[in-house]
Amino acid sequence: MSEDANGPRTLPKGWVRTTLGEVYDIIGGGTPSTKVDEYWQGDVPWITSADIHGPRDIRPRRHITRVAVLDSAANLVPAGSLIVVTRVALGKVALTEVPICFSQDSQALVGSGFLIYPNYTLRYLSGAVQVFKYRNRGTTIAGVTKKQLRELPFSLPPLPEQRRIVAKIEELFTQLDAGVVALKRVEAQ
Repeated sequence: MSEDANGPRTLPKGWVRTTLGEVYDIIGGGTPSTKVDEYWQGDVPWITSADIHGPRDIRPRRHITRVAVLDSAANLVPAGSLIVVTRVALGKVALTEVPICFSQDSQALVGSGFLIYPNYTLRYLSGAVQVFKYRNRGTTIAGVTKKQLRELPFSLPPLPEQRRIVAKIEELFTQLDAGVVALKRVEAQ
């Protein structure tokens, strides 16, 4: 049992209170030298925050070579990793579908598929990173450090429960989308 501002709080049976850094490897991004043209003529997707259009919508505009990855601070993360924008465009979060590299304005969360359903973390982070965005509003540097990301509280249910939570959220969003369409139709009439 832990306490917060509202007093003692417990988690449902089987859930664990942890931090992102305890369940994910957090890997920083990097940019290969733009002065070496050959680095930018490869087949490895490399993104910036501008390439993230939604939680499952990453559209890489640039690609680098494997040599560029080796010769720079760029890191190639596997499919199923989460990219968290921690500087420019703070608050964006996306799930990768393919192995990908990314700029230094982001961090990647690489975890075990045996304990964590990436879509659960995606939904969790979509709300949690807004706290960082809110806290940094009005400051001269809007950003989140790797340490802050590592220490972010994370409530982790058992894997089957993670899948049920995501399914319910997606069902509700589908209903919400249908309601918006119906509202627009009524508005047009």
